[in-house]
Amino acid sequence: GGIQSPLEQLAKLVRTRTQAPVQVYGKDSFKPDTVFRGKPLVEWLQSLRDADIEGTAQPAKEVLLAMGPKAIPFLVAAQAVLDWTEVQLSFAPRSVVRDMGETAIEPLVRLLGSEHTLYARVILGDIISLHSGWIGRKAPTKEQQQRIDARVVKVTRALKPCLGSADAATRLAALVLLHEVSLVNASPEVWVGIPVGARRLLDKAPRNEVRGAACQLLVFLGFKGVKGGLTLEELQKMARPNKNTKGVDTTLAPEVGQAVLRGILLHMQRDAQKPAPPTGK
Repeated sequence: GGIQSPLEQLAKLVRTRTQAPVQVYGKDSFKPDTVFRGKPLVEWLQSLRDADIEGTAQPAKEVLLAMGPKAIPFLVAAQAVLDWTEVQLSFAPRSVVRDMGETAIEPLVRLLGSEHTLYARVILGDIISLHSGWIGRKAPTKEQQQRIDARVVKVTRALKPCLGSADAATRLAALVLLHEVSLVNASPEVWVGIPVGARRLLDKAPRNEVRGAACQLLVFLGFKGVKGGLTLEELQKMARPNKNTKGVDTTLAPEVGQAVLRGILLHMQRDAQKPAPPTGK
């Protein structure tokens, strides 16, 4: 109880950064004049905001989609610093970037250390959760599994360097996004190197928010049988290093303790759902 949500934790770390974020387009300097297909980007953006959807907004969206990754810093900044409440959702910059799909992953990851961390993180979450084939209850076919694994590898490879960032907000954003990816039906082999980086943060990160997010990621990786994830035995030892004590180890940071308890409950729930062994003859 009383622990902030991951997005609230991230917003706090962004506000309290000790080093200057990478500058993209701030409120006082949002005047990009890059020309693409005969018009400056600011004019394409104005068309995107136009109420004449078929005449101006849709063509502008198609142009920005065609520009691809180069337009992403511009679009993320536009989402962050301009008011889009009166614009149809599918024409907001966030939706345009999301519709670029996997090509937007690496440019968005680079923006996690920028002044627009929160928007980059949210749009990455959109891409992870909304593109078909990521999450499903049914067991995928071999071909589907290969496609899912290839997508997950793109995200994990892009986010892996963020775990070693000097910026706590960047580390936290990457961990939270990796946790979202851990919900995907991916093969354990796609997580090479991620558990090592997460364990390093769990042990040594100075911010409890980062340590808690690292623990949460390791809990889910261990639950899915990924090598290097936290096993039930490890979680139980973390919760009660002295078996004679009752309750959870009070020296654990609250964020870490909460993740440990969630992990133990996950294993207990799975054990409870296992069919009972046959009895009698």
